[in-house]
Amino acid sequence: MRSRESRVIIIRVNTGKREVFDRISTNLKLPEGAELNHDSCTDSRFSEARQVAGKCKGLRSKIESELRGKDISTKEKLKAITAKFKNKKLAQPVHYDASSLTDPDQITLRKALEDYLKGISNGKIKTRKMTRFAEDTVRSYTLKIQNFLDYLEETGKDQP
Repeated sequence: MRSRESRVIIIRVNTGKREVFDRISTNLKLPEGAELNHDSCTDSRFSEARQVAGKCKGLRSKIESELRGKDISTKEKLKAITAKFKNKKLAQPVHYDASSLTDPDQITLRKALEDYLKGISNGKIKTRKMTRFAEDTVRSYTLKIQNFLDYLEETGKDQP
């Protein structure tokens, strides 16, 4: 199911009772030209559409497994169970203030790299699974980025 205004895919959770249902937004959109069939399945050949459909199916199965064996006799009880699927903290886009840039339409490489390092250090930017290899890779890249920023500072440039 889609929201008519924004075309965001919304999963409707039915319990079999007429008044007891809930809607959960996935915050995902299908690319132009792709259509939904049978609650978040797609026959589209677009790889993006298949990825979105897969994420929606995965979310639906998580919700269904969470509801198994629970008392969902009222809408309030259902919403208490599905609330954790609605309140996911999504990564917010970084907004640059125009005063820090010489040209408001241009984001400098230095500013982007500094924001990336801040995002990693404060936990806003995460890898999917922090294995030992992933931690070493992130540490290696952050060190390289920091060295590059030091080089830019020494040369007095914002971009190479």
